[in-house]
Amino acid sequence: CVPNGRPLCQDCPWNRECLSCLHDSQGSIPFRSSLKERKIKDRTVFVIRCGERFLIHRREKKGLLAGMYEFLNTDGFLDREEAIRAVEKMGFEPIHIRRLPEARHIFTHLEWNMKGYEVMVGERKNVKINNCLMADRKELNHLAIPSAFRKYVDYYMLRDGKGEEKE
Repeated sequence: CVPNGRPLCQDCPWNRECLSCLHDSQGSIPFRSSLKERKIKDRTVFVIRCGERFLIHRREKKGLLAGMYEFLNTDGFLDREEAIRAVEKMGFEPIHIRRLPEARHIFTHLEWNMKGYEVMVGERKNVKINNCLMADRKELNHLAIPSAFRKYVDYYMLRDGKGEEKE
């Protein structure tokens, strides 16, 4: 019949053999199952910076956002002290930490509520994270970063190196 429209059974050459037309069930065909309830997850995003470079992690090649780049993040909302400890566990020495704007991203089956922290770090020592690279602003703009993290990328594209808005 007509996709996304009202069936035109009276004009259809198959209307005498069509079970849907004969049983007046056009409104229920095709059957569409109900959507699964969307899971809501709280995430903490770490924008780890060393000078003008940002730590970016490449996701696994399978699963959600496969092979794309992201800012490091973890399940749940961490407070400032927990965020500092998490960054230290990654092998960084935090010099300065500040809150970033919150963000939300909705996938078809999942919703992320994100709290962000910018963490300025000293030189890397014993970093315990694979598949990472340091990128400057220009490189950030050219990497395949999912729109879920776009708010944080855009935040830095609009600011100078001191975190102040550009004019």
